Amino acid sequence: MGGTQAERMLRAIQASGEEGVENYKLVQIALKYTSVISSLRQDGYDIRKRRVMRNGKPSGTYKYYLHVTIKPITYGKALSWLHDE
Repeated sequence: MGGTQAERMLRAIQASGEEGVENYKLVQIALKYTSVISSLRQDGYDIRKRRVMRNGKPSGTYKYYLHVTIKPITYGKALSWLHDE
């Protein structure tokens, strides 16, 4: 798969879904993966991370995922006739 480091990293994060992709996998795309993630965040992607716990203890592994916010649909005046009685 080609593309810039940012494009490849974004694809990996998107493909991981809610599960997230581990930081040790992101290092394979870019050694300074946190800089690439910072750049993606500046471009408007809401990339978040959570720490992986092993045997009840925090590990050095983090999983990065794309947080998606769904905005409610507002119809305004376009469909106001639906509510007229």
